[in-house]
Amino acid sequence: MELSNNAKKANITLFPSIEDVFTDVTDNHKAVFFPLLTIDLKSIDKGNGKVFQYYNWS
Repeated sequence: MELSNNAKKANITLFPSIEDVFTDVTDNHKAVFFPLLTIDLKSIDKGNGKVFQYYNWS
């Protein structure tokens, strides 16, 4: 399978720390949210900032 140019250069972090995803982390954050990945938008030419995907233990 051929990857697009964006997929080849994407800056993706697998399993980032909870502090990388949330500011002012509480024990509730740690109990409920499990970060899966972070994508740096600049690395895929979609502006500045980051997008996070996480699992919610609800």
